[in-house]
Amino acid sequence: MMISEKQGKTMRKIFLVSLIFALIAILMPASVFGAGSDEASALGVAYRGHVEDYGDYPTDGSWVSEAKNLGTTGEGKRIEGFWIKLVGTDQLPAGASIRYNVHVQNQGWLSDTGLDTAINWIGDGGFAGSQGKGQRVEAIQIILVGEDGKQLPSYTVSYSVHGQDYGWSQGWKKDGEIAGVTGQSKRLESIRIKIEREGASTGTPVDEHGKLSVVGTQLTDESGLPFQIKGVSTHGLSWFPEYVNADAFQTMRDDWGINAVRLAMYTEGYNGYCVGDDNNRALLKERVINGVNLATDLGLYVIIDWHILSDGNPLTHQAEAITFFNEMAAQFENHNNVIYEICNEPNGGTTWNQIKGYAETVIPVIKSHNQDAIVIVGTPTWSQDVDQAAGNPILGYSNLMYALHFYADTHRDSLRNKMSAAIDKGLPIFVSEYGICDSSGSGPINEGEANLWMDRLNQYGVSHIAWNLSNKNETSALIRSDINKTGSWLESELSISGQWLVKMLGKTQ
Repeated sequence: MMISEKQGKTMRKIFLVSLIFALIAILMPASVFGAGSDEASALGVAYRGHVEDYGDYPTDGSWVSEAKNLGTTGEGKRIEGFWIKLVGTDQLPAGASIRYNVHVQNQGWLSDTGLDTAINWIGDGGFAGSQGKGQRVEAIQIILVGEDGKQLPSYTVSYSVHGQDYGWSQGWKKDGEIAGVTGQSKRLESIRIKIEREGASTGTPVDEHGKLSVVGTQLTDESGLPFQIKGVSTHGLSWFPEYVNADAFQTMRDDWGINAVRLAMYTEGYNGYCVGDDNNRALLKERVINGVNLATDLGLYVIIDWHILSDGNPLTHQAEAITFFNEMAAQFENHNNVIYEICNEPNGGTTWNQIKGYAETVIPVIKSHNQDAIVIVGTPTWSQDVDQAAGNPILGYSNLMYALHFYADTHRDSLRNKMSAAIDKGLPIFVSEYGICDSSGSGPINEGEANLWMDRLNQYGVSHIAWNLSNKNETSALIRSDINKTGSWLESELSISGQWLVKMLGKTQ
């Protein structure tokens, strides 16, 4: 059959239009076409609040999603009420709902606190609290109930609050437990809520990989598979304590891709643990404990770092180290996510024999509480001379690793080759601190050398921790110096080092 030129053009147009629609159907999310998506059907929770001076919060009218922070920390702002609702309810039995009860200043509990009366609590997006009265919420209960008013089996709702003077210290409460305090006039300032199905993994790094071990030179997970820690170190806890918060840790976990944080507690220097008074020591210990608890809540691995630097020789404060690590190891003996770094950067002529003697005194203190604990031992010359440790390693203990630190613009091929030789000789190495600038921490950025380092670390499966989480006016800081936010950072709010780190982690997940 003959086709005219006009008919041919028409048919070509029809074909092109059909092709375009076919491509759209392939590329667009299924939910656009009414088929529904996994995200839409996933069970979760969304919540909003009424916050002092901000009003309804978030102020843009959005809802906070699963396990994210609602409210503020460090601003002294009270939460005055909540809206909480479920999403993805097609997974739940008919009639199931989320219910919540709050304790309000001058009013007390809005409903009876008994779980058998939870069906009468506020639920499914209703407001619990007060507005326009300037009254704080002091405590909250949340529960999932079925159509019969009983607690819903197979599901758990967990929630953690940040309260006046006690912060996040209460950890996660669940299924109707009281979070917050009553009778003490303490405001709630922030909250996180999440829903989990019984037996389901939350997908956090610790959930997925469990207890870590050292096999040969390789860090391995609970299944015996090679595993790399990829994390971020705080700056000194005396200088930048505000970055030890749930929002910062969760942002780095979810947006950056880290699986660990390192808590750098200086032993000397400004308000160092071994030079300050008893109150300062208690405060630093509290910050370490809080940091471990936050990391644990978020399923992150966490390194407790005895950060010697200006003191140079770990023997200087060996007695204090023994006491400190005995307390920390006792407190966290049942944690499978805590790693102990017992001497950050020995320097000033300190020999490997001195470091080894110190380590052989401190390691058994930790191991007496947790025989399987991973311990990182520093090496001479600011944790660079791993060759000396490789020639005379510590014997008699499992799960030991040795620190190597580098700053990419200063430490190049010679240190990379020293690391490789030590690993080839059988030494398990952990890069517990590095930067992509020079060794001053505030010199030129060298992304080319940094990339060479990452290639070598990945070749050997070496774990690495970036320095440092702060907005200090130096090139190693990961946050821009003009940004005062302590979490939920945009990429544009990160420094050059921070932006490089996020891109690097995104490529190596």
